[in-house]
Amino acid sequence: MPNKHNAKCRHHIPKMEYAVRNWREYDAALRARGSLTLWVTPEAIDLWAALPRVLSR
Repeated sequence: MPNKHNAKCRHHIPKMEYAVRNWREYDAALRARGSLTLWVTPEAIDLWAALPRVLSR
């Protein structure tokens, strides 16, 4: 066991405390967990304008 001295530092993720019974819902929840939805109103889009680019050489 060459890395036995690191054994106390290895397992940082605790085991699940429950058994997953509905894998379809569980997988969908994991996918939705990372989603970020941004709502922008049409008025905000109309008022937004980017600054003009200045070409310098």
